[in-house]
Amino acid sequence: MCTGGGIRGSRAGCPAQDPARAVLHLIIQEAKKRITEGHLVEAYDWDDIVACVAADLASGTGASSAPSLDVAGLVRHYCRMPDMIALLPGAHEVLSSLHEDGYPLGVVTNGYRRYQLPVLQALGIDHFFDVMITPEEARAAKPQARIFRAAWNGRLAPLHVGDDLIHDAWGARAAGGYSVWLHRDLPDDLRREHPEQRPQCDGFASVRDKAYSGVLAGEAFGVPAGACVPHAMIETLGELPGLLRRLERHSAQASS
Repeated sequence: MCTGGGIRGSRAGCPAQDPARAVLHLIIQEAKKRITEGHLVEAYDWDDIVACVAADLASGTGASSAPSLDVAGLVRHYCRMPDMIALLPGAHEVLSSLHEDGYPLGVVTNGYRRYQLPVLQALGIDHFFDVMITPEEARAAKPQARIFRAAWNGRLAPLHVGDDLIHDAWGARAAGGYSVWLHRDLPDDLRREHPEQRPQCDGFASVRDKAYSGVLAGEAFGVPAGACVPHAMIETLGELPGLLRRLERHSAQASS
């Protein structure tokens, strides 16, 4: 998965006048390479990715060893720095409300636990979650069905909220769950509708297609834009409690 040839091949497109940008380019290219080759779990192991790039650079210069870098340690460090991380507007309030109402909550993330947990702790929201599912533990990464089902398996209801069109919106629905796509900055015609009605509106396709054009995963997973249709679409997290209440009412009416 970590071949010197692959990294050296990507190095040619790097801006030689800016070593920091060149190294960052190599790191991102190595992660993308792992995704396109199907090594999804390893594509989010940033400690290993950085070590791989460092080793390749060292071998290219004839150095006997590569410098080491503790990515997880850097995450913990920068989580304590001002303005480095932030919550989405209303996130703490919505999580607190759902938690108090008895909804079991969980995190399904492509970030390894050693990277993601310090962020949740620094933001003061880790205590809201009953479970945290990460790639190195589930041996899968979004949009693979296995990582979603690891969370839903007797622990959480199969409902997922996420902002990535393919990893979240497509992946959760393909795994058999209820998919809620968080997409900020909706046009007025979609904003006027309930979240569960928006994916059926005429204006949805243009919003979806614009988002699709900016993701790598469509090419990597062979998912066409037309397949990316969530069950619901929210613009802010504040819309989530109302959506959940309507879904519960519909479920109760259907079972009565």
